[in-house]
Amino acid sequence: ALFKLWSFTRGYDRAVVEKLLTDAAPAKNLIIDLRGNGGGLVSNLNHLLALLCNPDTPVGTNVTRQMAERFASEVGGDAKDLTAVAKWAGPSSKTRLQKVPPFKGRIFVLIDRRSGSASEITSAVLREERGATLIGKPSAGAVLVSIFSPLNDGFELQIPLSDYITPKGRRLEKNPLVPDFDAAAPSV
Repeated sequence: ALFKLWSFTRGYDRAVVEKLLTDAAPAKNLIIDLRGNGGGLVSNLNHLLALLCNPDTPVGTNVTRQMAERFASEVGGDAKDLTAVAKWAGPSSKTRLQKVPPFKGRIFVLIDRRSGSASEITSAVLREERGATLIGKPSAGAVLVSIFSPLNDGFELQIPLSDYITPKGRRLEKNPLVPDFDAAAPSV
């Protein structure tokens, strides 16, 4: 089965995603196409991961400045060692039981340099926790959790709130995911 997800924000409809993954359940393999998906809402990536992973699967750790400072003051660790901070703090979130059982077959994820943020988190969690195979080109390496604040003349300011560390301790910001198999997108 092939599942193309353009965004974790615009057009992400939970009922439609659940129906599509229910229809894909009998398939032995699921290809998730995240090429060109720049990310979106963390709540939507958590929803998708819950449809692909068993309940209580770690999604990773969002490391804030306050968390790193607490790590340094409470255990004397290096606040700049985000992997150590994440290991100390434990996962920020885990998948939850959904009405739809998680997909049981093999998972392949298509990524490219425009796969960023929530797409990279999804790809990393599926690789680390489900053994998914990544195919394509290296991802964007842009995974800071942030908010947007409107400015004058239609501009927006993006304000980072936290960094992200995968369940296995990998920082993705400025560290793109390298696919298991390098493959260019087909030319049209």
